[in-house]
Amino acid sequence: MMYHDILQEKKIIYDLTPQELRKHFELIKSSQVTPISLNQLIAHLRTGSPLPEKPILLTFDDGYGGHYQYAYPLLKEYGYPAVFSIHTSWVGVNAGRTHLSWQQLKTMANDSLITISSHSKTHPALTKISDQKLYQEVVESKKILESKLDRPVNYFTYPYGKYDLRAKKVVAKANYLAAIAFGTPTEKFANQSEDLFSIARFEKSRLEEVILQAWGNPTLAQCN
Repeated sequence: MMYHDILQEKKIIYDLTPQELRKHFELIKSSQVTPISLNQLIAHLRTGSPLPEKPILLTFDDGYGGHYQYAYPLLKEYGYPAVFSIHTSWVGVNAGRTHLSWQQLKTMANDSLITISSHSKTHPALTKISDQKLYQEVVESKKILESKLDRPVNYFTYPYGKYDLRAKKVVAKANYLAAIAFGTPTEKFANQSEDLFSIARFEKSRLEEVILQAWGNPTLAQCN
């Protein structure tokens, strides 16, 4: 599932209030759905290793201040793992919307519940930039995050969910293990993805619909 900013007062359709996010977590809990880590999902897709009967992966894009203020405390309260996708040029920038500081990000990265994914440096559409710029966005963002957080960053999240073969090749060559996309116009389950460098998601507004179909099974068809 893909989430964006968490705010007391929503500004756009992609936002949620903390109260709405809690309702999502309560729905997950009452439906006996089990949030899993990105490491668990990738291991399953690569090897068929078992997942819980009804697994779900929670992802939060863009490194907003509301992620630390509201989402992270709720994740800790419920014991739910999640992925936070960070574009490095916005860390500590609070023009318009607030964003995570490096200290807040490091606190989250040091929590075993949290996986940090690179979301590029400046959040461009990777399919529309030059080879040189693409390299900078993919490779340098990884170096910056690893240097600041003092830990490996193994995953990439495509800005706007958009990718092409060229972007996938650069991400793979940069030694990421997998990449998260967004399957517009057709949102898909993770195991229906083309490969590990185009893992599909659903937008958070579809949670109630999607959890009815969630399943985990070690015999699922594997991604390449």
